[in-house]
Amino acid sequence: MRCYNNYSTSFLLSIMLMLLLASSVATLSSFCQTESCGSIKIPYPFGVQEGCYVNEWYKIECRNGTFPFLFKMGLEVVKIYFLNEREGFYSSSSYGSIRIKSSITSIGCSRDGKNSGSVLNLTDSPFFIDNGNSLVAVGCNGKASLTNIEPIKVGCELNCTASKERLPSKSIPFFDDDWCSSNPFCTKNKGEEERRCDGNGCCEETVEGFQDQRVIGVSVESVDQGNSTLGNCRVAFLTDEVYTLSNATKPEKFFSRGYGC
Repeated sequence: MRCYNNYSTSFLLSIMLMLLLASSVATLSSFCQTESCGSIKIPYPFGVQEGCYVNEWYKIECRNGTFPFLFKMGLEVVKIYFLNEREGFYSSSSYGSIRIKSSITSIGCSRDGKNSGSVLNLTDSPFFIDNGNSLVAVGCNGKASLTNIEPIKVGCELNCTASKERLPSKSIPFFDDDWCSSNPFCTKNKGEEERRCDGNGCCEETVEGFQDQRVIGVSVESVDQGNSTLGNCRVAFLTDEVYTLSNATKPEKFFSRGYGC
């Protein structure tokens, strides 16, 4: 997920899916080359008008002339782009990405006491989950995990009892300050607000090796004696965005918007 200015107020959860072009080689009409929905460009093999998409998996429904949705899956599209792309000409060996909105999973956030879950079903579709995604959870005293992937287990735990002052610096002693100042993965001399989620208020776990997984879900549960009442909100979601202790410690904000960004 990338939080572009156009979408930052929406709090998106974007799942990066890789796609393989289904056609061998396609030369497009000028009409199809200029397709868009709102501010989002719709390149082939996707399309809005009849004849501009390769099949219905790539058909885009442009709602209210502004919001693009995958017609067969009902998922809102945030961005589409390709590698090895040339003007008006696309090869079947080209790969690209489509970022979509997806609902978060929550527990203890709703006033009516109901919990929410999310499952992404890619069965029979040309899409698969990219290795660039991570499972991210926000809140305290909870555990997030991927579902429908048994017997593999992927998850992370939330713990808000640790003192931030006592957390390790995570510095890498054999790299100098100049390297650290230009590399986002070095946390030497960084404040807590700049560090990636480490379990103290937010946690993350890399999602890799699931390209063949057609159904994948996200669950979050309480680890404080089953107490999931309002006031102890936890959320979890899949994303390719980098989260830190400064932008992912308030689960109520994620829940109120319905998306992570």
